Amino acid sequence: VALVVGGLLGRVTLLRERLRRRNEQFHTIAELAQEFTYFRRVDGRYEYVSPACLALTGCTSAEFYRTPNLMDRLIHPDERARWQRHVHAMNHNGRPEAIDVRIVTRSGEVRWISHLCGPVHDADGRQTGVRATNLDITERKNAEIALERRLQELGVLNEVRIALVQELSLSSFFHTVVE
Repeated sequence: VALVVGGLLGRVTLLRERLRRRNEQFHTIAELAQEFTYFRRVDGRYEYVSPACLALTGCTSAEFYRTPNLMDRLIHPDERARWQRHVHAMNHNGRPEAIDVRIVTRSGEVRWISHLCGPVHDADGRQTGVRATNLDITERKNAEIALERRLQELGVLNEVRIALVQELSLSSFFHTVVE
């Protein structure tokens, strides 16, 4: 019996060490990443928030841990209804989903984020939370908006060009008929 217990204790010690190393690897990777990642329980409590949250939102990990559903408060007012539909669908349907949405940082700056999330299930298959990755895409979105504006301007200029060509054609036609 002592040999079996000793063997089991040795195995438990080995498994604990492996788990500790994997946790260290995970935290090292997550803490060095530029992406703001989190694990949020279905009730809104945050279980893990990467340090990159500070650079993206202006809020610390500790603030996320203290404030359930803090992301809801950071979402731009014009985006909140869409965000709430997304959160509801994720909490109830549990399908991975990606959306681009604006946030307002602690300092009041508006930023665009690409938010990708998916469900986390327990051993019985029940959804216990959501894992999410958020990436700052503000520069890309600003470039897209500027390009769209430029395309609209070019569209208007093209309409003016067409009108001028038609006007000149009519003028030329009438001038020829009068002669």
